[in-house]
Order: sequence, then C-alpha cells, then structure tokens
Amino acid sequence: MFEKLTCHALNSPKDICGRRLRDMNFAEGSRVLFVGEGDFSFVASLSQQGLCAGIHLTATSLQEQPSERARSNVEVLVERGVKVVLGVDATRLHLHPVIRHLRFTHIVFNFPHIGGKMRIDLNRKLLREFFQSAVEMLECGGHVVVTLCGGQAGVPPDPVVRRWDDSWKVVLMASYADLVLRSIQKFSPDSFPGYTATGYRSLEKTFCQDGALMFMFQVCELSPEPLDAEATESVLLCDGCSIKLPAFLHSQLQMDIISDKSSFAGYLYSWVVGLLSANLTVYCQETLVFRKETQCMSLGKCETVSICKDQRECTIFCHPSYRINEESLQLEPLVILFYSGDTEMLESVLSQSVTLNVRNVSHSFTPVARQLAVRDFTDQMSFSDDQGCAGSVVCCVVSVAALARHCGVEEDEVWALGQSVSLSGDVLTFTQWSLCPVEYIYDLSFWDSTASGGENNALVSGTLNTTIDTIITNMGRGTVKSYRLLSSYSHPVLGRRSHTYRIEYRSWHGALSDQGAKQVHSQIGQQLEKCLGVEVR
Repeated sequence: MFEKLTCHALNSPKDICGRRLRDMNFAEGSRVLFVGEGDFSFVASLSQQGLCAGIHLTATSLQEQPSERARSNVEVLVERGVKVVLGVDATRLHLHPVIRHLRFTHIVFNFPHIGGKMRIDLNRKLLREFFQSAVEMLECGGHVVVTLCGGQAGVPPDPVVRRWDDSWKVVLMASYADLVLRSIQKFSPDSFPGYTATGYRSLEKTFCQDGALMFMFQVCELSPEPLDAEATESVLLCDGCSIKLPAFLHSQLQMDIISDKSSFAGYLYSWVVGLLSANLTVYCQETLVFRKETQCMSLGKCETVSICKDQRECTIFCHPSYRINEESLQLEPLVILFYSGDTEMLESVLSQSVTLNVRNVSHSFTPVARQLAVRDFTDQMSFSDDQGCAGSVVCCVVSVAALARHCGVEEDEVWALGQSVSLSGDVLTFTQWSLCPVEYIYDLSFWDSTASGGENNALVSGTLNTTIDTIITNMGRGTVKSYRLLSSYSHPVLGRRSHTYRIEYRSWHGALSDQGAKQVHSQIGQQLEKCLGVEVR
C-alpha cells in the first residue's frame, strides 16, 4: 500500500459506540468533556434524564464568574458527581492546569461563537483553534462533537442553504487538526428538558436553533509513506497479456471493490445479479481485467464465450470486471454478461424500469428516487462463428461507475476506503468514512525539458505522458479526484513549450486541508522536475 492510514481505532468497539451516538447517549465508561457551557443547563439536563449513568462528565465554562442561573446548575451538577471547572478557554484546553492531564473519549462544544455580529473569520479561527487543542485531549479513537446553527457549517446536507464562503467551513477547520467528519445528525433542543441556549450576541438571550446540526469528528491523519513516483506493477489481463500500472492504481485494483459487498460498487454488482436471477439462471464467474483499447478482442478470447454456446437458453454468465483506460490511466468497475440464444428475455430484464431510493449521507438527510434501466448503462457486442463459436454469444458490458453516478455517487467516492452501504426498507444509504470532504483545485504549469528549437511533444503524448500520469497518480495517493491537460503554449522567443495541468484534490478517507493539498501539489511538481527534467513555473 502506498497510503498509510493513521485512522485511530478504525474498526474498534470504541469507534462503533461513537458512531451510534444519538442525542448525546454516550456508551457506559465514556469520559466526556463539555466546553463552552454558558449556564450549564445542557449538562444539567443530561444528568437529570439519567443519560449519564456510568459516564464520567467534566463540564467547563469560559466565564470565571458564572451567572446566578449558572451557579444554581453548578450546584446540581456537583451533587450528581459532575466535575465542574470554570475559566476554561476552549482553544487552550491542553494548557489548562486542571484538565490538561486528562484524556476524554468525547469532547463536546455546543454552539460555539466568538460573540458579536458578522464575525465569520473569527468564528472560523475559534473552531480551528478548538479542534487543534481538543485533539491533544482525546483518547485514541475519541470523538469531537460540535453543534452548530443551521447554515453555519457549510456542508451539503445542511437544510439552511448558504454559500460555502459565507459559512464557518467546519470540515476545513477540523482538517487542520487531522479530524474528519464521521457523522451528521439533526439536533433537537426539545430532547433536553430544561436546556436553554443563551449567548445571542454575547448576551443572556436565547437564539434560534431551527435546523441545528450535530457534527462528530474523529482523527484520521493522512500520513504518506515514501514511494517511488514512477513505480509500476504488472497486471495480468484476461487475454493473457500484461500491462504495467502505476503502483497506487495497482493497489486500488487489489482492493476489488466489486467483490466487497460493503462498497457501493459491490452493492450495485449484487443488485444487477439479483435483477437477472429473478428471470434467468445466473452463474457468477471470476473477475476479468482488460484494456479498453482492446476490449472486443480481449472479451472474445474469454473462455466463457466457448462455454456459453453449449448452455441452454435463459442462462447467463456474469463476471465482475475492471476496464483499464490506458490513455487516462483509470480503472472502471463493470459487470460483464455473456448470453447465448434468444435475447428477448435478457432485453426485457435489462430494459426494465426500476426505482432505487438512494441516500448519500454526504449530500442529504433524505433519499433521492433514482429511476433507471440497466440497459441505459450497457454496451453490447456479439461473438459469432467467425471467432470459433457454433452460435452467436451476446456480451453486455454494464458500467458500474455510470450506474453509481446516476445514483449520485461520484467516481472517486466509488473507490473510497471505509465506505459502507445499508438497506432499510426500500432506502439504500451510502456512507463514506469521511463525510463532506472539501475540494481544492490547483493548476500546475511547467516548461518542457527541451531548451530550444524543437518542441518536446512527447511530454503530453505517448509514453512520457504515461509517466506524467504515473507520477500524478502515485504522488496523489488517492487524494487526486481528477486531473487534465488544461493548455499548452509555445513561447515565441524562447522556443520552449509550456503545459498546464489542472488537478482537483479531495480525500474520502483522511483529513485533507488546503495546506495538505498544496503540499501534495508541490510534491507532484518536484517529482516531475526530478523524473522528467521539466521546469515548474
């Protein structure tokens, strides 16, 4: 593997308990720190409801001199065994003499606010510094929980729509502390009797909590191991030939997402097989890997073609498959179907209109009805006597990636580590390990290594272009969403040629800040200079 995932307790019982957090129902044995508790009414409500049995609670407030209402709640909390600490700055938790030596499974900050009006930049700074301090106080596998008003976070599921640049950018602020967003839940103040949210413009005055959301974060640091930017691995294709892929792309192929039933691609493969099985006899076969450029020839040589002709009608052979696009060095998950005889039944199944109710957790709280027919995502070819078959064999190539896009799941999401799918009733829920990651777009321009005279066009075509693709893929290590050659330019005086690539970064499996993306971008440029002798502009 060329990406080291330092995801604390990725599959541990602690993480599972955290993911089930609902309405602040913490698992027994949890150690929970509440910060920014203005009048302590929230923690008082929790303790009153009996939700804190077997839980160690510490409640803190910035104010050293609490209000009368706060003093009353503090007395109640102390009686119930809650540790109360005053004068605690949420951005300097790790420096406070009373709590700095403690470690917590959860750190909760409800409705953080710097005070005053129109202070978005300062509220972002507050979040960033809080996250950076909080991670110093977390147990391994712990969670940071932040509750924000509707529209403040800047995430797609937020019911209050606001421009991202007019939000607090909570996911970006968390990424500076290597935190990723693990879950989003609606926050209902009615679930906490006696709780009063005060602090409107720094006053003892309530504020609107309609559309409020609770965000849970967990440390998941992207820590790349040293690798050879030009490293490749050989892959044996189904036609007996082999091809060299960038090492990171090879590791993706080894993941075999179509065979993984917890992945979205794996679910779609099983769904297609199930759809066919309702009317046909289906035999699931081994995985096929082939090049897009030689697709017809490679599939024609497949052993299943000769086997299929001897089978009775209404029998279909199904292969999970991957198609390699040599030009763009991309992998596309597919379902390959071989069928012989009358295709009327097969056509009927493929053309059947079906509705899938899909909820992408990074996009929305509600599912979206996706109407589709598999035929719309299928290419078809046939192999006849000329290729050694006694009868015609129909081959259908179903694009799982295209099916996923139609369902609202983008290509880089399909390959994301740690994803999961669940079916409840007729709703299919797709959850990524890291929710709502931020996208970054940067351009990379460089001069050819040719000093003068002829143009070194090989840099953007042919084998050297493959080298550029290999370097971007390997150095990106799963953080590159897409890239393309944006433009080429010949200098009229210098006689040199310049090329500009546009690279889009996004990570579904680890914290990636703008600083982190720029670092990867810089590393790609450095490796292009080292390996190809180009000059980054």
